[in-house]
Amino acid sequence: DRDTQGVLEFGLIERSVTKLLDLNQPLRDTEHTVLRACYNRTCSTGIRADVLTTRMCANLDCMEAIWTYRRTFGMQLAIPSILGHILAVGNRNPHTTMFCQVSGRMSTVDFQPRLSLKSNELQLHLCEMPFRLTRNIERVLQPFLFNAVFKSSIGTILIALRHTLEPGGFLEPYLQLFLGDEHIHGCNPHVPVHVHILENMARITNRILKSAPPLAFPSCSACVETGLSNLVSHAIAPDNIATMPPLWQPWL
Repeated sequence: DRDTQGVLEFGLIERSVTKLLDLNQPLRDTEHTVLRACYNRTCSTGIRADVLTTRMCANLDCMEAIWTYRRTFGMQLAIPSILGHILAVGNRNPHTTMFCQVSGRMSTVDFQPRLSLKSNELQLHLCEMPFRLTRNIERVLQPFLFNAVFKSSIGTILIALRHTLEPGGFLEPYLQLFLGDEHIHGCNPHVPVHVHILENMARITNRILKSAPPLAFPSCSACVETGLSNLVSHAIAPDNIATMPPLWQPWL
């Protein structure tokens, strides 16, 4: 089908560009130009922006059900999106996400953090693309739910996480256990475990503080959502979406 054809085209281009990069040629800009061209071609001639919306409407029989679905989908999507950004979850392929076609509830089935010291290149890309908000996802949420439900849910999660960074909060001891386990299963064995934990705790803390609204809200409401707006703008930016690895299916 067209979706499979798009994946194959992206894969062929990526392999070709990778071979050229192995020759130490400065082709990063060229690579992104080719990926954007392929993305634009796929979006204009292949995959529509309403694939998910059409599927949703086909399974629901009234406006109330559609509204409930979109609202639930927006709130549920916010959880793996922001936690994936904070923990540097790398695998965001559509086939790793399960969702109910009737209720809008969803779950990420392959939620694997990539915080090890061997993933610096991946972490750089994740800074540019905190989570994926493609055209099809935007169409399901529509502007109102996108800003009122999805963004506010992310803000609520970030404020809760920011509270746990306060003295006596539970996030630090939880992360100590989490990062210790990750170090055992996938980190560089030559890096002392305490160094690994401290460095990655600093990365997680910085992501929370950079994105979360302040606990003491200023009088200027525009300052409150600056971090949230920055995250969302990166997540929907066509240049970032187009340069996502092909298996992430940026058009869908």
